[in-house]
Order: sequence, then structure tokens, then C-alpha cells
Amino acid sequence: MVCFTSNALTEGAAEAGDEITADISAWIAANLLRNPGAQAVGEHAGGLPRHWDLRTDGALTASVAGHGAGFVDIRCKGSVGADTRVVLAFESPEGVPAAPGQRFAFMVELRQVAGTLPGDVVFALALEECAPGRVLHAHTGQVSPGLACFAAQTGADAALTHVRPAFHVGGAVREGVDFTIRVASPCLLSPAVLPATPHPAMRAEGFAWRLGEDGVMPGLDAGLVGMRPGATRRVSVTAPLRGAGLPAELAGRELVVDCRVQALRRLALPALDDEFATRAGQRDLAALRAAVGEELRAHCEASSARLLRLALLEHLAAMPAMLPRGLVDNESRLLAQRTPSGDAAALRSIAEQRLRLRMVLRKLGEGFGLAIAATDLEAALAQEAARFPGQEAEALAFLRRNAAAAQRVADQLWTQRVIDHALSLVEVRDRAVAPAVLREAAAALDARDAGLDD
Repeated sequence: MVCFTSNALTEGAAEAGDEITADISAWIAANLLRNPGAQAVGEHAGGLPRHWDLRTDGALTASVAGHGAGFVDIRCKGSVGADTRVVLAFESPEGVPAAPGQRFAFMVELRQVAGTLPGDVVFALALEECAPGRVLHAHTGQVSPGLACFAAQTGADAALTHVRPAFHVGGAVREGVDFTIRVASPCLLSPAVLPATPHPAMRAEGFAWRLGEDGVMPGLDAGLVGMRPGATRRVSVTAPLRGAGLPAELAGRELVVDCRVQALRRLALPALDDEFATRAGQRDLAALRAAVGEELRAHCEASSARLLRLALLEHLAAMPAMLPRGLVDNESRLLAQRTPSGDAAALRSIAEQRLRLRMVLRKLGEGFGLAIAATDLEAALAQEAARFPGQEAEALAFLRRNAAAAQRVADQLWTQRVIDHALSLVEVRDRAVAPAVLREAAAALDARDAGLDD
């Protein structure tokens, strides 16, 4: 345990470690495109959504090869020269209202889904600054397939009235090409354009936290360093996909945060001596060091065990297994209900991993001769019901009469039994690593966690 004592209020610039008290308001950055998710595909010839425009130059042709929820597939075929290109504009012909000096972030999800993609074909995102009837300037950034991002600030030309975002395909090769690229969920953001009211879950007055620990949201604190009491600053951040106590609808969204600093208080550590140890509930400083060391050792051992467990789960989930389409469809629907904003293809991949894992674990458990007794399952159901304080009886009754919910608890118990037994057969060799390396490894697992351990 570490106790902080606070010194007097400071009028200096905010530093990491200071206690900051501020008023906070945050908005979900509005997507300025009128048809961002490629909804209503097929509203006119060619299968493009309304407001989208597909143009080609030279011998390279482009056509709509398919579409689905939130995406359009564009097939590029022919020859590419120095002056040939495909242009997919998302707001044409007028573009999005803009003003000089505004900053825009443009994002598109790109994925190759068919054909062969030559290495010297170039993808780019572009923002054209437009005045009535003419283009003033074009910002262009080369990108790679994946979640492509590009940011630009408009110039000072007073004639500027709109910006027009587009996706370009071109290059310097002259051989015949034939590939299909999937374009999904284009998004154009500008901190200068905000909804009328902040998000209700992101408003606070006189909120205090320690700067540098991202106590409000990851990434915010770095934008507040250097502020002084009374100052106001606007910071753009990306909300995390999970955790941080945020509502589900904010996960992964671009947020614009206004912060007005009321006060700064510089914090300092007390002397690390026997008196400090006594205040922390220990006999003396030596006892405090031993207690903290034991707590850290236990934490590291738990993290190591989790890393080993998830590594085994990922290995088993990758093993080949025949999956009935109906089971995959049902598991995908369940995942979509828990993550409404998730990518359908990614959720289906996770569903397949989870089903493969269950099948492999079932075979492994049978090979190990394991079984779950009725008393063990009843204890697991009671433990699950205990997660609802004050409603344990109702939760337990629900689990007993709902076959799907009870099966989920049984699957969790079976996974635990099989994995624990498998790990008991593993010869584990200790390897010393720095605590930071262990934390980074655990964070990396969290980032790619497919929910295999639930």
C-alpha cells in the first residue's frame, strides 16, 4: 500500500503525477458521411450506395462485384499505367461542408477478397478541398489494406466550402491485373463538428484524478499535460474496446473531449520508513517490503499461469475440426447479441474458434477419462448465481430451467477441468523475465482475446 500526501495547490503547468480537478464533457465524433456503412446497397445501377461514385481512367476498369451489410466489393481489372487509376468517392459531387483550417480524419476498412494483388499497385486515401465548381487542393496519403487512416488539415483559402473524401487505386505497373478489394465503413471525422449535447455518460464537474494514470480514458492524460488552472483544451481520443467502465456504445469510437482545469495539486510520496510501514499496517519497513514482495510474486505467478492457459487454449482452438454450418450460425448470432457493433466476419471467426475448442476439449476430456458429477455442476450453477447479489435464488432457478444457460456453465466447468488436467501433465520450466515483459505479454493477450476462456 502506498499513501500520498498532497502539498499546496499549484498554478504551474500540469505534469504527470499531479492531481487534476477538471470539468469534462465528451462527444462521439460524428461521422460526416451521409452513407457511412454502405447501407441501402443497390439503390441505383452498379450496386453502389447512394452518394457514392465510382470512376476509372485509362485501361483499368472497375465494377461492383458484390455487396453485403456494411461493405461493397470493387473488382479492378485491366492494365495499370502511370496515369491510370480507379476513384471511389464517398460524397459526390459536392462533398462535405468544411471551412479553412479544419482538421479531418478519414478512415476506410480495406480488404482484398479475390484475385492477385500486384505489389506495386498503390492504394491511397484523398481529401479534396473544393470551392463551387472547382478543386482547390488535394491531400493524399498512401495506405495499405486493413483499417486505413489518413488525416489532413484544410488550408487557409477563404473560397473553401467543402471537402470530398475518396479512395484511389493506381500504380506504375503495366501488366494485366485482376483483384477485388472490399471497401467498408468509410468514416470522416472532424473535431470542429460536434453534436448539440455531450454524451450523458461522459459529463463530469469537479472530477479529480491523478494525471498520467489515464483515470478518465486511455490517451486523454497525454493531451492535458501542460495545462494550467482555468485553461480549457479539446482532445480527440479513441475509446477502448473493453473496460474503462464505459457504455458499450462508446467502445472503439472516436471521442472529442473538452476539459476545463479547475485546480492542480502536486502530490508527493512520504518518506519510506518504519513510520510509513506502521501506517500501512505492517510491523516495520522490512515487514512491509516482504509483504509487497509476496503480493507481487503471487500476481506474477497468476499472470504466468493465465498466459500458459490461454496459449494452450489458442493452440487447441486452431486444431482442425469439421463444424456444422448451423452451429456456427447460432454461435455467431449469440456473439453478435453481446457485441452488436462487432464486425460480422470477425465474430464468425471467433465463433468457429470457440466451437472447435469445445469439440477438441470434449475429445480430450473423454481421453483423459474425466467426467462432471451432478454435484459439481450444481455447485458451479450456484457459484454463477452468486454473481447476482440479492437475486441468487432467482438466478439459480433461471439457470436450472434454461438449458442453454446451464449448458454454458457446464461448458465452462468442463473447460476448466480439461485444461487443469492437461496442464498438470505439462513439464513447466521457469524462465526469469522482467515484470514489464510479463505485463506486456498479458496486455497483448487481452488485445487479441477471442473469449476462449469463458
